[in-house]
Amino acid sequence: MNSFGGVICPLPGPSPKIELKRQAFKIDLETNRIEMNYALVNRGPAAQLKFGVPQYWAATTAGQVLKASQVEDWHLQVWVDGKKVRPTRRLLPALKAKEDERHPSGHAPGALWATQVRFAARQTRHVRVSFVSSGYGHESILWLIYFPKFRWQGAVGSTYLKVIPKIYNPGDGIVRLFPQGWDGDYRVVPARQRTDEWLYRWRGWKPAGLLMVVVDH
Repeated sequence: MNSFGGVICPLPGPSPKIELKRQAFKIDLETNRIEMNYALVNRGPAAQLKFGVPQYWAATTAGQVLKASQVEDWHLQVWVDGKKVRPTRRLLPALKAKEDERHPSGHAPGALWATQVRFAARQTRHVRVSFVSSGYGHESILWLIYFPKFRWQGAVGSTYLKVIPKIYNPGDGIVRLFPQGWDGDYRVVPARQRTDEWLYRWRGWKPAGLLMVVVDH
């Protein structure tokens, strides 16, 4: 599995064995840096995660820093054995934060920290995603999660995702859920309905396994 200093992807294909050992990322909009730190155990097809518009693609390495100022919009493409396996999607819209805004944690405005991504209780088909955003009031985080072992069969198939976002002052933000990623289907949860834990259930998507969670202002 893998991450855009957060994007997670065990990849489509014949039972890839790509295991996420640890991962963290920081997006600092004041310094225009994206810092990534993760470790992978790849027991299957070769995998790359590429960032930016085509002329700025780069395979990520642990601790690599990419300059956000080099690109207008961040995009993601996942490649396996030299072949693109899913479409490009915009990752990070431009965020603006007032200079006098500062999170109680002391992080600068617009700095987004993903503190934890944990895959647990796979037998019960639950995944826990936890993160803290210090750019409160202007949160925008994108997660792509692929579940290699989840196969849905028409309307009778189902799976569950438990999302636990820890967001300070979410304001009027929404959460958009894309169970299939590229098919455009999503559901919106108004900020006023947020709780500490959400349990979502979907039916009928295939080949399944790809979920986007976008926390936006």
